[in-house]
Amino acid sequence: MLGIGLSLGDLATTVRGSGSSVTPASFLAKFGGYWKLDDNPADISWVDSTANANDLIVQAGLPTSVSGKVGNAVSLDGNSYASCSITPSIQTNSSSKLSVCFCLNFSVASDYAVAARTNSWAIEINPEGHIYFQPSGAAPSIGELQTDLTGGWHDAVWVFDGTQTDADLTTQNNKRLKLYLDGTLQSLDFGGTTIPASLAVDNGEQFVGALNVNPDEPLFAKLDELGISLQALTQADATFYHNKTSAGLSPIS
Repeated sequence: MLGIGLSLGDLATTVRGSGSSVTPASFLAKFGGYWKLDDNPADISWVDSTANANDLIVQAGLPTSVSGKVGNAVSLDGNSYASCSITPSIQTNSSSKLSVCFCLNFSVASDYAVAARTNSWAIEINPEGHIYFQPSGAAPSIGELQTDLTGGWHDAVWVFDGTQTDADLTTQNNKRLKLYLDGTLQSLDFGGTTIPASLAVDNGEQFVGALNVNPDEPLFAKLDELGISLQALTQADATFYHNKTSAGLSPIS
């Protein structure tokens, strides 16, 4: 039960549950890179809102600025993507933890890449409109939400935590890889694979809207409020992100 004395601002910016609280400042502090994606469409860079200066540089044609889930968003047409050099703040080499959040809206399903480190991890969409996370490593593995997400905005928070273990493989997979969609923890299909304990080494670039520099699997969708963290975000974080973006507010301001 909320205590007496909380202001309307407190109610608007704080999620309380199980003794935890999330604020815009504490949420942003967890990220190595966070891009609101409301930049001027004539600009060739998407500004990083953290202090880490991981600005994404637009490659190929300029995307379109459109109305997003929060303010403006970028609309990618399968020709544009963005990338940046890797800094320690988003470097996932042999990392055991990674979280990626974003708001997405696509009307036609195909093989799309939302974000990727080519030889380390990728978040992709398949022709059925299913979204999946694929860690790269010695053995192929995948976690897929078998729900068609075509049409309308969704907010997603993917959480990889390779430090989690369990004697039961299914339980371990569910602990190591989670998807919170629109604030709710989802049931993933792992296709009989094992989610690894860490992500593979990749000294290449961070890609958004494509799988690699070619570019393979370019994204045809609207994208908003993207963040990359080397921490394992929590249910409270996912709820906060969902509540803020659903209200048309950025989680970091």
